[in-house]
Amino acid sequence: MTAPTEDVDWAAVDRRGRRLPWLAVPAFALFALAYGSASTWGTALHGTLLWALPLLAVVVLASVALVGRRTGRRAKAVDAQRIQYAVRHHTDPGPELRERTDQQATHFARLPWLGAAYPLLALTFALNADWDHAVSTAVAVAVVAAFFLGLAGWWTVQARAARRWLADPPGPARVVDPDPSARRWRWLGIVAVTCLALGLLLGLLVALLD
Repeated sequence: MTAPTEDVDWAAVDRRGRRLPWLAVPAFALFALAYGSASTWGTALHGTLLWALPLLAVVVLASVALVGRRTGRRAKAVDAQRIQYAVRHHTDPGPELRERTDQQATHFARLPWLGAAYPLLALTFALNADWDHAVSTAVAVAVVAAFFLGLAGWWTVQARAARRWLADPPGPARVVDPDPSARRWRWLGIVAVTCLALGLLLGLLVALLD
């Protein structure tokens, strides 16, 4: 357990962290059902098989949440939650987590392009959905798009907070060692987002010309 130096209600942070895995269970089940019902491969499933997708998602996530309640894993989950909170709110998590928080901030700061990739994934899914049943597919696509856009917003906020952390790390004065691979990751992100955007544009042209 850590010894934070900031005046933060870490007990409340820990409680929210314990609730998150259980809140993710119904959310991911809804995503699995929407993804399966709107995708071309999902429509090939019928009745019980299609509903098996969210049930499987519930079983998997509930199992992960239960395993996470074990003492050793619970302590790691608490630390991870505190690290994310510290970066997001620019507050010192304490000496035991300070170095790991610097590393976490470096990780988010070098991958800001993922915030742009998620909306493109949502558009790609919409283009490739099975639109034979327009109303139900539109609802399913809206659910999937909301999921991807939520991820995009969350990642963008985390990346911005990470850059702020690295520019002025809370706690004792120190310089966070720069990540030698940051430039490589930045170019990789530009290439990945560009290829995804070009693929989406090509898909739109094919759909218009078909």
